[in-house]
Amino acid sequence: MSRLSTSLLLLALAPAALAHMSIWAPGMYGLNADGSWNSDAGDPVSPIGPDWPDINDWWFRGPAWRALPPANGAVELLPAGGKWDVEIACHYAWTKYGYATTEPGSLLDACPGNPGAYHSGDPGAADIDRSLLSGCALGIADVDNINDVTQENFAIFSVKHDCVGQKQNSFEIPAAMPACTGDKCICGWMWLANNGTGNFYMTAFDCKVTGATSTAKIAAPVDPTWCDPNEYKAGTCTIPGGAKRPLYAYNSESNIVWKGNWDRPGYHANWGFPNDGAQNDIFETAAPVTTTTVKLTTTTTQAPTTTTTTKAAVTTTQAPPVVSTSSSVTTTVKTTTTTTKAAYNPSSTGNVAAGATTTSKATTTTTTTTTQAPTTTTTTTTTTTTQAPTTTSAAPSQTNLALSARAQGSTSESSSPGKAAIDGVIDGYKEDNSGDESKEWVTRHQKVGAWLKLSWKRPVKFNQIVLYDRPNLVDQITGGTITFSDGTGILVPALNNDGSATVLNLAQTKTVSQLVLTVTSVKRGTSMIGLSEIELFLADSSKFTKTISNARNIPRVKVTQYKARHARDFSATGEDFGGDELIVDAGVVRRSAGQDLVEEELFE
Repeated sequence: MSRLSTSLLLLALAPAALAHMSIWAPGMYGLNADGSWNSDAGDPVSPIGPDWPDINDWWFRGPAWRALPPANGAVELLPAGGKWDVEIACHYAWTKYGYATTEPGSLLDACPGNPGAYHSGDPGAADIDRSLLSGCALGIADVDNINDVTQENFAIFSVKHDCVGQKQNSFEIPAAMPACTGDKCICGWMWLANNGTGNFYMTAFDCKVTGATSTAKIAAPVDPTWCDPNEYKAGTCTIPGGAKRPLYAYNSESNIVWKGNWDRPGYHANWGFPNDGAQNDIFETAAPVTTTTVKLTTTTTQAPTTTTTTKAAVTTTQAPPVVSTSSSVTTTVKTTTTTTKAAYNPSSTGNVAAGATTTSKATTTTTTTTTQAPTTTTTTTTTTTTQAPTTTSAAPSQTNLALSARAQGSTSESSSPGKAAIDGVIDGYKEDNSGDESKEWVTRHQKVGAWLKLSWKRPVKFNQIVLYDRPNLVDQITGGTITFSDGTGILVPALNNDGSATVLNLAQTKTVSQLVLTVTSVKRGTSMIGLSEIELFLADSSKFTKTISNARNIPRVKVTQYKARHARDFSATGEDFGGDELIVDAGVVRRSAGQDLVEEELFE
């Protein structure tokens, strides 16, 4: 592989290049004859758009790029059944073509010191949130002139779910990939940034399939299909197989339906690309690959429970058998039954945590019998629960609606993800090392401005929110807001520092599909805020002795004018939901009176 010219290396200090990502390979378009980047075409790390109305302006980075084929006829070789290795970085200086090559595998080796370039988590954090990586992909068209590539003949053939998390990347090539009809094919690298502005990347390079033994043709591609994250986890959505077009987003024409800021398009299962690696189902002779859901009938008989007083809640949760089907085989995986005690019981006043139920004991006996016919699976489970009396006079517990939500934090420690705040377990790190940090959500050294979002596939109805701060005595949330998808919000008081229940009884019952808890103040000395748990109930409001009403001025932003390439550079004017004027500078929102507000995601 030839080296880029010295004149290209001299562009290393261009500030704009330090913000985004690009592949770096000699076969790329956009080089001058001497190997330097053409100033009229622009830098390859600059995003395409957003909101460009003419496809001619953004297709393969625009006409200036398409007019500059690779220097010296360089072509990237794609071995059928093998891998194509390429470096991805925010600046060529960090690559093998540059003068400050980073150590492969080192922290942020694709863009050292600049986590914002990865668009995956808090740009001010020490590292990226790899769970938010949006993935990238390679597409190919069996034509040898870039002007002959269209949306109808350009198909994705390889996907990397963890892109752009590292500098060195290997893209798998399908074994059945046929040779190019002409001397070469036209390929493209596709990436859509997750956080921040709507950034779209489509970088062309000349390619050639080597070692081809198949004569199969790539089928005509179709648009990718959206799959709701909750449905995907539950196995209740179908992802069509076959050849797919890239995700064309943020400009016109687009082939995606916008699902909101929290479900941005990317190359992963939720947007129609569940297979990490070679896309082996893209050929005309390949059998379509689909994800099929099989519904099982489960009958559960529970013996009566006898107790002399109101008991702490006992919830029995049975994971459904996992069944894989073919034309003649049904396989049943053994079910598991677990019994857990609810952490909180909504009381008559809504202000009593279930701490007094620690004397309760539960014994669960489970007998599972599985009878399997060639195509039918029946599972019968009998559960008998006996519970000792308790000393709590709380009302009967109700369904904790948070358990059915999807949780996402602004940032998360790898051992303490956002979903730990809705796992039904009240626990977390304690100074005496007695707690379990995997049972709490912990940010990556975030304080004011951190947020936790819960979302549901369908609206849920509740009037009581129970918050549990981290149980250590160092980190404490002393103020916050909760905003709802209906446009309303409430102010959150200081949470109990010992991690016990802080109960918020709502004056107005909510029926919403999303809520966001945002931290607005913390205790002095706090290092890493988070939550042990959040619970939601539909309680008996007639028994509430104190309620919280909707707040008029919630620190969220309705932007009327903005311009920025990065959240940290964001400047805007607008108003909050109460109508007060807001001033936004460098990503920090302030009222016109100067009161500090919460830093917000402003690109929703």
